[in-house]
Amino acid sequence: MSDEKNSKPLFYIVQPKITEPERPEMQEVYRTKTKKKKENDHDKGSEEVLTAENEEERIKKEAEDAKLDQIKREFGVYDALGEIETELDSIQKIKKDLHEPQGNVRVISGANQENQVPEQQKDSPEVKKMRSVLTDLIKKDPKPFCEASIGGQTVRFQVISKRNDIIKIKVGSHIQSIPLHELSDLRIL
Repeated sequence: MSDEKNSKPLFYIVQPKITEPERPEMQEVYRTKTKKKKENDHDKGSEEVLTAENEEERIKKEAEDAKLDQIKREFGVYDALGEIETELDSIQKIKKDLHEPQGNVRVISGANQENQVPEQQKDSPEVKKMRSVLTDLIKKDPKPFCEASIGGQTVRFQVISKRNDIIKIKVGSHIQSIPLHELSDLRIL
């Protein structure tokens, strides 16, 4: 036993002496939001302060409005608004002049037949057949390959969609839009 008391330790663990960090000052006084008292509980002094504040706000707002009005006059905003209003009035007058009281529209003397939409040309039986075949091809799920002459070249493609006389086709990895009248000699592979 006496040997154990006089023996030295095998390892010494040396630890640095660290001072304790300073603690931040915490808030000692807490303030919570209180409910507003009813208007009956207000004393006259607070009402006078409120009306004075409202008066100050009103005066500030009037001053800002006056400055804004002056800036609008300097930059001609009111002039531009007046010009716009006269243009709108003239447009309304023109509209009223064009329409007769019964609701019939009068023809303007400068109107040509070129401005009118031309009637759709009648399709040949070959074009009608091609439209129906293309419509059927679009509905099929694995899109079949087709071969046709487009602008004098024979092309192998898949039909993706058709809207009116425009057909979207996929040639390899490229998608192209082609008018129906350029397509000829259509064959399904």
